Amino acid sequence: SADDFRFCPKIPQSISHSRDLGGGQLTEFCLSIEGLEEKLGCCFLQLPPYFGPDRLPVLEHFLGRFPRELPLAVELRHPGWFADPDGEEVWAALERHGAAAVITDVAGRRDVAHMQLTAPRTLVRFVGNGLHPTDY
Repeated sequence: SADDFRFCPKIPQSISHSRDLGGGQLTEFCLSIEGLEEKLGCCFLQLPPYFGPDRLPVLEHFLGRFPRELPLAVELRHPGWFADPDGEEVWAALERHGAAAVITDVAGRRDVAHMQLTAPRTLVRFVGNGLHPTDY
């Protein structure tokens, strides 16, 4: 790959969609990406649409277990995260743990194209669900 190319491994659904965000599987995932070394970009945690603000303690626990030396970006999809005061709490939690908030550009969801920067880096995700090829 090109010298400046970075891989952004997506954390598997077996972790992101589990009740406790992965438990013991998190260690296995982190070990599996060690070989990327300097080619590692942000790890990408896409939370399911039903993972709302009532699950903030679970997210905080996950962030506390995630190795700080691995860059992490979190995609929030539940609409409740983008409403005050829940939004303010999650942005503060991401910032405390050094995790970036994914900025998502997807049709029909302007709320997920937020402007919150919670880390010195970010991940912008462009989603083209079944759009015309010129929209990609």
